[in-house]
Amino acid sequence: MEKKESPALSAADLGYKNSKMAKQKKVKKVSLSILKTARDKKEEQSFFYLKHAYDNKLKSEGEYDKMIVYMSGGAIVLSVGFIKDLVNVDESVGLWCLFCSWAFFVLALLVSLYSHKVSADAWDEEVAYWHCELNNKKHSESEKSKLYVWLTGNCNKLALLLLFSGVVSLIVFVSINIH
Repeated sequence: MEKKESPALSAADLGYKNSKMAKQKKVKKVSLSILKTARDKKEEQSFFYLKHAYDNKLKSEGEYDKMIVYMSGGAIVLSVGFIKDLVNVDESVGLWCLFCSWAFFVLALLVSLYSHKVSADAWDEEVAYWHCELNNKKHSESEKSKLYVWLTGNCNKLALLLLFSGVVSLIVFVSINIH
């Protein structure tokens, strides 16, 4: 049997095939590079968006606490200072509504103050967690941290409820006694 030899490829043919393969590899590398760059860019945009959203959340929570304090404190000052101009306190009915409103405002201030302290403690826990994370030490998310987050959220809701109750009590007192 006679062996058939494959025709020999010229150097030009080999160069053509090698350059074609090289171009395919280069295109593949460029495509992967573009995909990686797009993914990195998307991750970077996502990171900045999340950071911006988180910063806005923190700012909003800080403003919320300030508003509760300003409104409660202002309501106490204004009601103590000007209630005598609106209502004759000596002849007023339902004085307990006035005292309840003041108690609600004071409680709203105290709860807001406590909420601020608990929030600071929660941040201390968060810093401790990330300090351990960055230094490759074991640190699990503690139950204490979860409790702080729960307390902060509920204290903020309670402060708003107390503020609202104080406003309603003050309005009821004034509306009953206005002449």
